[in-house]
Parts: sequence; structure tokens; C-alpha cells
Amino acid sequence: MTSSPTPTSAVNTPPIVTNIQISGETPSLSEFFVDSYKYFMDNVLSLKSYKLNDFQKDIKFCFERITVWDISLIIVLTIVWTFGRFLVTKHIFKPIGSYFQLSRQDSAKMPESAWKFLFYLSTWSSMAYIILVKKRCSYFINPSIVWQNYSIDSAIETDIYVIYLIQLSFYCHSLYSTLRVDQWRKDSPTLMVHHVLCVLLISISLATKTHKSGLFAMFLHDGCDILLEGTKLSRYFKVQGGKTVKNMDIVTNIGFGCFIMAWLYCRLYCYPLKQVYMASVYVSAKQIKVPFILPIVAMLWVLLMMNVYWFTFILKLLYKVITGQIKELDDNREYSEDKSSKTDEDDKLTNGRYYLRQRKIDYSLLHTGRSQ
Repeated sequence: MTSSPTPTSAVNTPPIVTNIQISGETPSLSEFFVDSYKYFMDNVLSLKSYKLNDFQKDIKFCFERITVWDISLIIVLTIVWTFGRFLVTKHIFKPIGSYFQLSRQDSAKMPESAWKFLFYLSTWSSMAYIILVKKRCSYFINPSIVWQNYSIDSAIETDIYVIYLIQLSFYCHSLYSTLRVDQWRKDSPTLMVHHVLCVLLISISLATKTHKSGLFAMFLHDGCDILLEGTKLSRYFKVQGGKTVKNMDIVTNIGFGCFIMAWLYCRLYCYPLKQVYMASVYVSAKQIKVPFILPIVAMLWVLLMMNVYWFTFILKLLYKVITGQIKELDDNREYSEDKSSKTDEDDKLTNGRYYLRQRKIDYSLLHTGRSQ
């Protein structure tokens, strides 16, 4: 756990100006867009009274609550994830790929999805226990409850604190793995921005003690990642030893359908209406003093836009499947054309060298035969 907080002093958060009347229940889509527009118009004007000196004081005031112990644990866990992934890939995932005789391409992709699947499954299960069992689904039924009795001096429960450190260190590890380990994809630059955004959001949430709202946001997102990586794994295990396993094809199709429904419900319905709306419009209307709330809300909106952006990939893939343009599901984000063309060129170069060696051998034999 973090150290005991010091007594609260007044933070210099810019004044919240809004006349929106809300009940704290989940809004409709029209209410979400209309109220969000009013919120931004009101609060952008209030930034005029927020000076750089006030901003610096807020930073110091909030991040004093992140201790050296917290930072040390995050660094250690980041290193653990990095070396842990290397060892698990080498001694478990790759042997599994060889045992099931996956194709070279599927065998290369499988360890990344297996690693992410196991991580998200474990963290999401822990968050599900807290939100669905301990909190009895109250975050879904009454989403404004995460902001009731908010205080920057609130204590963070041990289980939530551990989840925060694990998530924060994992996204630090993901920044490295996206650049140096994972296959480069068409959306990899967007993925890098996503990881940086998550590191900032989780760090600020930990500092400002908005951990209930942050936990709910992570829960809504990680569930979709489990289905995504699980579906990709079933796709990679579809062909084993050159033979198609029909059951895996069925699992892939079911997984893809569940993934689409989960994305629509969790990331495009619950996240904006139950999480973003409450963190912005509800907090503003109830005059809840939260340091950095405007930057937090801005980053939450960027994350929402990324969810919409990635959903376009899902829709494109679904359209191609329905129209018969492709015969099987595949991740249409994977492997940019440059990387694919480079792989093709390497294969052609290798085949060309083999061909030249064969011609050289044939020519030598022919020359020997003529000499005889």
C-alpha cells in the first residue's frame, strides 16, 4: 500500500462552470453528446483563469502521493514482464507451436497473442471479482457511485493498488515490446500512443486517487482484449501439421462474434456513457474537486476515439467475410505492406540463391560429363 496521505490542502484546479442537471444514472446517447458539448464549452473558458504556476502546484501536490516505493515496484515489475515474456516464449510457447506443427507464420505470431491472452485473463479476472462480486455490479447499475465521497486523501484498497501497479508496469513493458519484440502492424503507431496514454492515465489516477473510476475503465477494456487474443490463438491453431482442424474454425467464428458484441457493449456503450460521462459531466455538475480533471477527461476522449478507430478495422474485416472477399478470419491490422514485401523479398532472395547453387552444380556436372 501507499504511505499514509498528508492532510489535504486546497488544489488549484480551474473552476468548474456548468449548469447541467443530471441524476447520476446512465445517460442516453443524445444526452451524452449534448451534455459533453456543453461541458467542454464551459470548461475551456474556465482555463483562462488557470495559470502555469497553479498547474505546477497541482502537479507537485498530487504526485507527492506516489512514493519512491511505488516507482521502484513499477520498474521492477516492468523488467519482470520483459524477461518473463522472453523465458515463457522460449521455453513454453515456441515448443507448443512446434508440438502442434503450426505453420512458420502462425508459429511466429502465436507467442505474442498467448502472452497477452494470459495477462489480460488474469488481470481482468481479478477486476471482475472486485467489480462484479465485491461491488455487486454497482458500477454498472449506478455508475456515478465511483465518484461518491471522493477525496484525494482516500485510501486505496490493497487489491486495487496491486492491480494498478501491475497494469502500469505492463504498459511500460508494452512500449518496449511494441517497438522491439512484436510484429510491426499497420496500427502500431496508434498502439504506441495508446500505451503512452494508458501510462499517463493510470499514473495520474493513482496520484489523484480516482482509482475506482480507473478500475472500471480498465475492466471494460481488458475483457475485449481477452476475446481478441483468444480468437487469434484459435485462428493460429486452425492448421496443425498441414491439416485443418474444423473445431478451431468454429471456435474462431464464435470468438469473433463475441468479440464484436463485447467491443460494442463495453468500449462503445459502457465506456463513454458510464465512465467518460461520469468523469466529466457528472463530476462537473456535482462540483467535485478533482485535480487534473480536464486533462484526464481529454485523454479519456482520445482513448474513446481510438476505440472507434479500431472498430473500423473490425467492420472492414466483417464486411470482407460477409461479401466473400476472404474465406477465413485474419487480423487485417497485422503486418504492414512494407514488412510483408520485405519478407517476400527475403524469401525470393533465399530461393534465388538456392536456384543459383543448383544451376552451378548442374553446370559443373555437365562440364564434367563433356570432359569425359
